[in-house]
Amino acid sequence: MASGDLHGVTAKHFDHYEVEEMDPPWPQVMEFSLSNTCNLECIMCNGASSSLIRSRREKLPPLPR
Repeated sequence: MASGDLHGVTAKHFDHYEVEEMDPPWPQVMEFSLSNTCNLECIMCNGASSSLIRSRREKLPPLPR
């Protein structure tokens, strides 16, 4: 957000939903992530979100599912 690059901002995916009344029955869309397991090793992430980082980089046991 600070860089001004809004291409990857998730909130922009909801811009096409019109607000038809002052007190709309929100939310229009809900998205859930149902797992705490990730097999990616993104450089900006840590072992709390990535199982591979936790095991390989941090040398810690896996978190419970």
